Amino acid sequence: MEAKSISSKSDDGAGKDNGLAAKASARITEVADKASDMAADAQTKVEEKAKNGGYRLQEAAQKAGHVAKEIATKAIHSARQTAQKVFHRAEQITKTVEHRRQELADKTAGKLK
Repeated sequence: MEAKSISSKSDDGAGKDNGLAAKASARITEVADKASDMAADAQTKVEEKAKNGGYRLQEAAQKAGHVAKEIATKAIHSARQTAQKVFHRAEQITKTVEHRRQELADKTAGKLK
């Protein structure tokens, strides 16, 4: 058996350490690259979801706008109908009052004769 000197033992240990460090460094780089890829994929997915959510929000806002417009249109139509009914009823009352006034005027004129 050959006796190894202390320096050769330390060189062997240093070589093994360097090899382990290189392997660990390569593995860390690989994991970091995978994490970076996963982060980029996640960002892309989040952006897609945000776009989809934005489209959905925009669609919901448009639907709400259409519903509000329909309700307003119905309310305006109903208000116009009610106003027309009130106007026609007021005309009827005016005609009835005028007719009644004329009848009373005729009666009063007949009594005075």
